[in-house]
Amino acid sequence: MKKHVLLALVCILCVPAAFADWALRPQAGSKPVQWIDYALTFNGDFGIERNRALGSLGYSWLFEPFELSAAFQTSADAQCRNINDITLSAAWWAVKSVHQWRTWEFGIESIYHYQHYQDIYGEHDGIFYINMRQRRDNGFELVLKQGGTLKCANLYATDTSITNLNPVAWLSVAKTWQNGFELFSTVGSHSTFRYQLFFAPTFTVSAACTFGGMFRPSIEWIMGCTDFFSASIYINRMAVRFAGRILL
Repeated sequence: MKKHVLLALVCILCVPAAFADWALRPQAGSKPVQWIDYALTFNGDFGIERNRALGSLGYSWLFEPFELSAAFQTSADAQCRNINDITLSAAWWAVKSVHQWRTWEFGIESIYHYQHYQDIYGEHDGIFYINMRQRRDNGFELVLKQGGTLKCANLYATDTSITNLNPVAWLSVAKTWQNGFELFSTVGSHSTFRYQLFFAPTFTVSAACTFGGMFRPSIEWIMGCTDFFSASIYINRMAVRFAGRILL
């Protein structure tokens, strides 16, 4: 069973890469763009990750219409047990249509996430998305994703494996001004390092500003919920994230 689950996760991640040779044919004058993200996240007094600080580091590579990224996050609980996360993603924007002042793009994306909670459990998540993105000349951007996820968790204490298939969805809205200032918000079935069962959404509201085209600091407010369709919504996470991005 474990072999079949791992094989499925690998297939989910590799679907866009299978088209890489075709997708990576650059347009005239296009160049790869690379950047590094680093962040500190401070959780509030909510849920099982209450009052915890988390550090993360990520790398992204963009060469239209292909995007690759890798990210790592680490933290520790009150008993000093490490919680480490690795997330890999690949996206291919296969179709692009320009209509006067707006551009439509459609593509596919796959994400692989692994979390290791020392002495507690290990978790694999594989996600496959169908994506739609609209960009406008005034700096407005809308991204909508819909897909499914395969989750496999192993509880070390009982040597028990749990496998789940769930739908996933993601919506983001952003606005960028000519001076480099940005406002953006997201709601989705998961965040970069937290993948819960459907539908326990994560909401974010963020602000950022790019200086000299090279450095982009940002601040982000994060709220995670469970039992979202019940009468009593439970907030299981509240956090503030301070991040920086350096263009390479």
